[in-house]
Amino acid sequence: MSLARATVPLAGAPFLPAGPPYSAAALRAWAGVEFDLPPLDPRLRALHSGGAEPSPALANLAGYVDGWARYPHYLDTLAPDSPVHEKKLLERALTLHRWRAMGGLATLEQGPMGGNGAPPQRILDLGCGIGRFACWFLDRGHEVTLVDGDLRSLRHAVWHAAGGRGALDAWWTTAELLPPVAETGPFDIAVLAEILNYVERPEDVIRAVSDRLTPDAAILFSVEARFGWALATDVAPGLAEGFFGGLAHRSGDRHVRCYTEIELHQVFAGWSVSLAPSHWVLSGPFEMAVGADVVHGVVDDEAGVLARMLDWEDRFEAHPVSAPLHRAWVGVARRRPANG
Repeated sequence: MSLARATVPLAGAPFLPAGPPYSAAALRAWAGVEFDLPPLDPRLRALHSGGAEPSPALANLAGYVDGWARYPHYLDTLAPDSPVHEKKLLERALTLHRWRAMGGLATLEQGPMGGNGAPPQRILDLGCGIGRFACWFLDRGHEVTLVDGDLRSLRHAVWHAAGGRGALDAWWTTAELLPPVAETGPFDIAVLAEILNYVERPEDVIRAVSDRLTPDAAILFSVEARFGWALATDVAPGLAEGFFGGLAHRSGDRHVRCYTEIELHQVFAGWSVSLAPSHWVLSGPFEMAVGADVVHGVVDDEAGVLARMLDWEDRFEAHPVSAPLHRAWVGVARRRPANG
């Protein structure tokens, strides 16, 4: 449910400004507060308490519950002391670069911080995690509705945003049961970064998202690619089936659906889709060969580090052997005209 229904056992929830969405600048008191939310998807409460996943696609959430208990610094990647902080910043920069090249960020970078008077965009960040992309949008003054099935990740997303720019709301639910449009209103942009890999019926998710978008809205997405995913350095042993069949499952840990280009166009039937293969180097099969130091310095020189990494990406994309082994697909989907 919305942040409007947040509670804090014993202490009580901090002051909540007018909304939703709520001014991030007015949420400073929420930073570090372990608030609770009623889950819109009723399956989440038991899962959050360490229960078994009620369906295979929720195995990733079960894995997150265990992960927050065992290695929280690896999950809160926006924390500067996270061991993967620089890597995740560079991954975000690479994905944003791909979206920008396909025109997906045009309305977001025009305003309101762009200075041309354009109004803030209303963004649905589905599977927002700890707010890696949400904070980028909020820093530019936009309004973001955070949605995630993992309550601990959702808390961290609010904490990272608190005191900053833009406005936000937060819903604890899954992609299978989205917030009602009567409560959220329609969105100008939907962000589906690494979420369509972890759902039972991706076509149903796209239809549900579509029902919550304005007519001219775009979906910005990224997914695991079929062949490069299975060769990446962070894939757990025993999940090779994802290479052959496109679906890898381990109870209590993960459920990953990997896509070919044809399969993505099927999921987005009725949409005009621009696709870019990506991530040969970063988190991809050639990460170790290029060297882990490719990410170093991104905090101080993101543009320079990204440019150097893109040189490697271009070389692997141009080679006939490595070209189909990219880790990810990054894309922008827009509705086709009614007569198209």
